[in-house]
Amino acid sequence: MVLEGVLVSVLNRFLGPYVKNLDSSQLKVAIWSGEVHLQGLEVKENALTQFEIPLRVLKGHLGKLRLSIPWKNLYTDPVVIEIDGVYIIAGPETAVRYDPLKEQKEEKEKKQRKLKQIEEARKKSELNLKTSDQDPGFVEKLITQIVRN
Repeated sequence: MVLEGVLVSVLNRFLGPYVKNLDSSQLKVAIWSGEVHLQGLEVKENALTQFEIPLRVLKGHLGKLRLSIPWKNLYTDPVVIEIDGVYIIAGPETAVRYDPLKEQKEEKEKKQRKLKQIEEARKKSELNLKTSDQDPGFVEKLITQIVRN
């Protein structure tokens, strides 16, 4: 379904640095009620590094993530995100031995994220040049409002 693809794309943009392999098979969507449910999300090993916490996630997962989108009052009511059951086993960052393969993998992921951001910005700027006289599309307005809430 198209909406599920858009939702997975938006969720990957915001949850991607923290969870592994987010795809539409984990998504349960009730379109008209505005309910989105995710289960079985695995936490990435480097999920805590951007917070500069000296811990590395050894194993972790989220029990359930529920997203409630108020379609009728999208511009006035907030989008509610509920996370039920965050399970993390973490260890000290200093005890982790240097692994050049892991380092290369993390650098590659970092570069890929950067390239993806640059590509999205390039596509967005091209799109803006083409549609500078038009209003932003419904999906873009929707994403902006959800993020703003």
